[in-house]
Amino acid sequence: MVHGHDSGKIVQKIKDSYDYEYYISITAEEVEQLMRKLKLDDKHELFNWFEKEYSTDKAVSQIKAKLDELDIKYQFSTW
Repeated sequence: MVHGHDSGKIVQKIKDSYDYEYYISITAEEVEQLMRKLKLDDKHELFNWFEKEYSTDKAVSQIKAKLDELDIKYQFSTW
């Protein structure tokens, strides 16, 4: 699961709320598929890949786009 929290004026303009939380959930089977497609050996490498590739304010949309590109099924939710 990828989880994050955004807050501030921009969020308030977009979501009509000062803050929100978001979640990207991926089943264990899909995680294994993702690791195969990225040619990663273990979940530590996967964590490092996420950290290296997605450390910006656009990370959520970029992660979703990458998962779509790789045909990895996930669930996205906000709260």
